[in-house]
Amino acid sequence: MPRSTPQPLIAAALACLLKMMPVAEATALGALKLDNYTFDKILAIPGHTYFVKFDQSYAYGEKEDTFKELCKLAYTVPKFLMAEVPVQEYGDKDNDDLREKFKLSKDDFPAYFLFSEGNKEGMRYSGAITVADLSAWL
Repeated sequence: MPRSTPQPLIAAALACLLKMMPVAEATALGALKLDNYTFDKILAIPGHTYFVKFDQSYAYGEKEDTFKELCKLAYTVPKFLMAEVPVQEYGDKDNDDLREKFKLSKDDFPAYFLFSEGNKEGMRYSGAITVADLSAWL
């Protein structure tokens, strides 16, 4: 008679496998996800310009849709990369140190900065968050 595996054992094995799988934050297609480990490294790559969005983790809504549309438009621009820094408000507070470095509060989100070789500290965008206005500013 064949032995069957007990259901609790299968459930426990599945739970272990799921915990080992990497979890990705929601990042817009075409955007680099930066964090406090990679931010300075990536921005130090010479010859590139970066448009970086600081926002809450798992951003949504009209402003997020605008960013996603910009990512699609920026795809064809050589040496120009879109990036985002998701800032967690609770728990581990990932990237909260970057939020502080750029003097942002959660009420400022989303906040946009342009980084280039001539602008290593970043230039903050302060206009309306529309595809047309952001594109014209860039």
